[in-house]
Amino acid sequence: MNALFTLTKKKKKKDNTNQNQIEVLTSHILKGLLKDRATRACWIELLEKPDNITSDTIFDKRVEDSFKDWLMKEEQKKSSFPSKVVELLNVSHILDRNRGKRSRELQLDNDVWTSSDVEDIDKHADPKLQLWEKVFSYMKNIPQKTKLDTKNMEKTSEELCRNFEYCLRCRLWFQHKSLMRPDLRSLLTHMCTSLAQDSMLFSIKLCKFLTHHLEHICDLVSPSTELEQPIASIRDVIHEYEQFSKSIGKFNQTQASGYLNSQDLSTSLNTLAEESRTWEYQSFVQVKQHYVQDLQVLTELDSIMDITLRLQQSVAFGDIWSECNAKCKDLELPKTPFAVFKQVFKDSKSMWDNYAE
Repeated sequence: MNALFTLTKKKKKKDNTNQNQIEVLTSHILKGLLKDRATRACWIELLEKPDNITSDTIFDKRVEDSFKDWLMKEEQKKSSFPSKVVELLNVSHILDRNRGKRSRELQLDNDVWTSSDVEDIDKHADPKLQLWEKVFSYMKNIPQKTKLDTKNMEKTSEELCRNFEYCLRCRLWFQHKSLMRPDLRSLLTHMCTSLAQDSMLFSIKLCKFLTHHLEHICDLVSPSTELEQPIASIRDVIHEYEQFSKSIGKFNQTQASGYLNSQDLSTSLNTLAEESRTWEYQSFVQVKQHYVQDLQVLTELDSIMDITLRLQQSVAFGDIWSECNAKCKDLELPKTPFAVFKQVFKDSKSMWDNYAE
């Protein structure tokens, strides 16, 4: 490498008219050094100690410009900004000067981190060194643990969902032994144990979130005997929520499809239908306790609603239902929830079975 730059310097002294050729040659040399990690070691040497190669200020600027272009260029995941920073950790003055607004890309939950990056940090990191301390300050954006309570369910629910999502984005750091993993595990443990200790913290929104993400969260802590019981408790609540959600979903769909009339719904069922549109920040346990009798009725009607919703796409079944519904208006039926619905279903299903034969 020294020979190449010596040649460049000699050519410049010999003939200043060849400046363009010199710049082209310099550009080719720098591009060649940037091709892979092995040759970039020489290029990094230029960045650290350019005076050892040449005192040419124009050349120095070319090297500095090539560094800025390489560091800030948007590339594929294998050459992400965090990967480049890990590679440049031994040139703190250059890194700090050119870091700029892209320091956010070094945060733990950035999805461009690779297993190789994490392994390199685990292998080479020394938090006692000033440079590593500075880099860690850019990386470590782990949310603070806070006391979770039910006084402000909206705030608590949003915080839990947001922090669980954060942990999922940091899955690489959970999977590899790293200096960051203990703090990440501490945050996740805090949330899981808090939920296990107080089921009132489960809002409807949080239950929806965990329905889709609980298994991925479990993968973050597996194997972990410490969280085995808290996770089991969370699973139990989410299982109850899934059954609850299915019942409410069928009820709302049956009502929206026109199979229920005002006589079928008690005051509490009407309230349930109305609240189900806006209750995402209410405690699931409280909602379930408040509507325990109505939920029992919906559970008993589960199979009937299933069949009705399955047959609703049939025009013939729709005509049969309308006919039976009209006849039921003249009947004196008990004034109990779903009395009309159950009678219309019974008559319609009987006619449908005969029609299908």
